[in-house]
Amino acid sequence: MSSDADTTNNGLFDMLRELSIGRYAKRLANNQADADDLLQTVAEKLLRRPPTVQEPRHFLQRVVRNAAIDQHRARNVRADYESQAELQTAGLEQSPELALTLAQIQGALSTLPALTAEMFRLHYLDGLTQRAIAERFNVHVSSVEKRLTKARRRCLAAVEVETLGN
Repeated sequence: MSSDADTTNNGLFDMLRELSIGRYAKRLANNQADADDLLQTVAEKLLRRPPTVQEPRHFLQRVVRNAAIDQHRARNVRADYESQAELQTAGLEQSPELALTLAQIQGALSTLPALTAEMFRLHYLDGLTQRAIAERFNVHVSSVEKRLTKARRRCLAAVEVETLGN
């Protein structure tokens, strides 16, 4: 990002933080660090697609609230995934086939473009919807669908090749 864009982003972030929107974000997030993350997310969204609204305070409160909900969902999904991963890791000694399959999937994902692998992670591990991913990367939902399909096929092919080889 250029320094002008950084300055604009920081200015918007500071403005959001100083307004009552900052207090609202802190109330939703329960701590300043998470509130700052929410405000940063909102600032990035606003810079990508500047809105034309009649009631900016209400609009900003709604955007911050939605970002807080997204953050909460992502944390829950991540916590669930991590606890499942811990359970699976504990069972890997008993199931070398599972360990091999996970390694094959990781290998398949490493051959994909970084954006495709990131979309796969956001959708399947973090629980984001295809629409949310499309908004995050400023692409069409159909692009996300195509990339996820490509990633799934690559993972399935990697697992099937190993299965057929045995």
